[in-house]
Amino acid sequence: MTGSKSKSSKQQNTLLKDASIEAIADFIKSGQAKKIIVMTGAGISTAAGIPDFRSKGTGLYDNLQKFKLPYAEAIFDIDYFMEKPEPFYALAKELFPGRYLPTKTHYFIQLLHKHGLLLQNFTQNIDTLERLAGLPETHLVEAHGSFASATCVKCKAKGDINHVKKQVLLSSIPKCAECHDGWIKPDITFFGQSLPEKFYDSLDLFDQADLLIVIGTSLQVQPFASLVDAVNSDVPRLLINREPAGVFQKRRGYDLRIKSKNKRDATWLGHCDAGVEKLAELLGWDKELNEIHKKGHEELQARWIREAEAESEEPEEQPKDEVSKAEQEAIDTLAEELEKRLHVPELKVKGENKVLDGVKDAKPSTAINTADEKKVENKPKDSSEEEEKVVVELKKSSKAKENMPPKKAVKEEKILLGRPSNNLKIGVVGLPNVGKSTFFNAITNSAAAAENYPFCTIDPEESRVAVPDPRFDWLCKHYKPAKEIPAYLTVIDIAGLVKGAASGAGLGNAFLSHVRAVDAIYHVVRAFDEPDVIHVEGELDPIRDLEIIREELRLKDEEFLSKQVAEREKDVKRLGTGGNAADKAKKEEYEIILKVYNWVKDDKKDVRHGNWSNKEVDVINTLHLITAKPVIYLANLSEKDYRRKKNKWLPKIKAWIDEHTPGDLMIPFSVAFEYSISLMSTAEEKEEALKEAGVPSMLPKIIVAGYSALQLVYYFTGGPDEVRAWTIRKHTKAPQAAGVIHTDFERGFIMAEIMKYEDLHELGTDAAVKANGKYMQKGKDYVVEDGDIIYFKFNVTAPAKKK
Repeated sequence: MTGSKSKSSKQQNTLLKDASIEAIADFIKSGQAKKIIVMTGAGISTAAGIPDFRSKGTGLYDNLQKFKLPYAEAIFDIDYFMEKPEPFYALAKELFPGRYLPTKTHYFIQLLHKHGLLLQNFTQNIDTLERLAGLPETHLVEAHGSFASATCVKCKAKGDINHVKKQVLLSSIPKCAECHDGWIKPDITFFGQSLPEKFYDSLDLFDQADLLIVIGTSLQVQPFASLVDAVNSDVPRLLINREPAGVFQKRRGYDLRIKSKNKRDATWLGHCDAGVEKLAELLGWDKELNEIHKKGHEELQARWIREAEAESEEPEEQPKDEVSKAEQEAIDTLAEELEKRLHVPELKVKGENKVLDGVKDAKPSTAINTADEKKVENKPKDSSEEEEKVVVELKKSSKAKENMPPKKAVKEEKILLGRPSNNLKIGVVGLPNVGKSTFFNAITNSAAAAENYPFCTIDPEESRVAVPDPRFDWLCKHYKPAKEIPAYLTVIDIAGLVKGAASGAGLGNAFLSHVRAVDAIYHVVRAFDEPDVIHVEGELDPIRDLEIIREELRLKDEEFLSKQVAEREKDVKRLGTGGNAADKAKKEEYEIILKVYNWVKDDKKDVRHGNWSNKEVDVINTLHLITAKPVIYLANLSEKDYRRKKNKWLPKIKAWIDEHTPGDLMIPFSVAFEYSISLMSTAEEKEEALKEAGVPSMLPKIIVAGYSALQLVYYFTGGPDEVRAWTIRKHTKAPQAAGVIHTDFERGFIMAEIMKYEDLHELGTDAAVKANGKYMQKGKDYVVEDGDIIYFKFNVTAPAKKK
């Protein structure tokens, strides 16, 4: 590789017209960019759910410090690994490919290759998502290695990566089948190891590049970071990243100041996927990008389902290589801790049982998942507030310490069942021919197949639907913004389940895998009698149908838990009577899983209805059980019954829910009615039709109920440029809510200036809110409430300029 070289002044005139992503797009469309090199880092995989390395608070290095490593990067230090491999294998258990889907950025790189413009993708990532997106190895340099292969650290024999994955997921350290002594380590380049030969062999490609695109990397690790200077000096460079990148102390890398007349560098700061979506739109590739992204995900999910089914049919394989008790203790302890640290728990909220009048409000009523609702009012205060109070009380009385509640009880908060995230999905579940796909079509205005026979829908359809909110509509009218971005709910249509699905009937295993992949459930039950629409059970009986679906979901969890109990029972027996902490933890986990198994098998109850302790919830959340997911029951009436608000089955359905799934919400509606309204082309036509029918559409309330069941809320930002609803988890504090907009907002958080929607709506202007003392300034401990209108103040100190 040669250094950065200048070319003639004539060639230099071909640089960018300005330092913008639009200029880069024009440069590509002009035909001047035919050999593009893309450099990528961990930031392109965060949207897939993989944490990056350096983000404060959420990055892997920051979280790994909690494991008391000598330094965060030690987990990828070859000398430390040879002394203590357990931390790396605990991390590998979380990051091993097969759980994460490629992001739009990965597919955009594949799209560059498809259009014949990609010279090479140099990536720092080890997650293999580039390969999963379809990028061939010939155009991929994994600078730091990857999980795609594995090698014995002692005899250098190649290991079977599938066997390594199985061992790692079983919390075992894989041993070499050749020398029977060395550990098999995925071919990830550790600190202290040489980079792959392909990296060095490919460096000459930078001399050929006519455009460099850098996405999602901090450009802190050498020699990768220095590659931005390896292209010729007249080659334009685009940075897409959440924040400026480069080794600023030495002013290497991007000249973000753009002082030269020869404009060369363009920067787009924000989420990586948003940046490539913008670039794809400017290139006219946005539709193509969306298509390959959707198709790629569908193919991968189908492949993983097939592999999971094939693996479940294989006889259970016992690990051939035993590990020491000390190794096993360390792996299990770190894996459990990592699972907790990478996911932030949230408080669970559920709706009450009501029928037609129970959905008159946009938000379902809130009640914690325990028998005593008063616990919500008496929940522990924020720890920082409690500690401040303690200091004051100590000054008042020497007996204050004696009167304090136990410190642990003060800090402990109720942990929720489910996957904490702001990117969750709800699935539509039910028997065949109950109206699921027609409901999906109506709620998403899409065109999923909806035919009068079982299993019409095999691959789950997926769509996003805007969450209706009159507050958002009013804010848009108030600010008259150039852009309006509401909150969205992701809905998936899953094929009909039948009796015996848990044992494989009616493609049951595949369909139940689809159910396991979502985070909440719309359970559609048929309460209309229509001779022309066949019933898979021969006759209408909603109570029987409810029993069938609930039983199939329960049996699938029972089957899964049975295997978990058997597997852990063997582990516990191997532990003997040892009394160390790690052994006790494993035994305790086994006892918790056995307790949940008995709850599902013997008591025949859904997991979400158990009153579990925080420690039990921690274990349950690692199992991704179907019956732990929140359920909203949708009773599908005939249009006639819905208009007259009468149906003989509704009282029976409500009684069944009260008895078997107390606390779950039921919403009666008519799919036929909703679908006919959805086909109308204008809002005026829909409004007139609803007025004539004399009944409202229930879809807005169904959407809001689904969004709430996922434990999501949103706050607003507003102004002439944009009104936007920002999705966050319930009980998110102000700095973390600010971080949803940009990491700089969280990192340099000063305060949140907040207006309540009700105050702005009543008083009419921001100025009037301030004049009436309703404009609040809140600090880092403020918990953002649904519907807050927020202006964040932050300050990120820029690196000192070198004189």
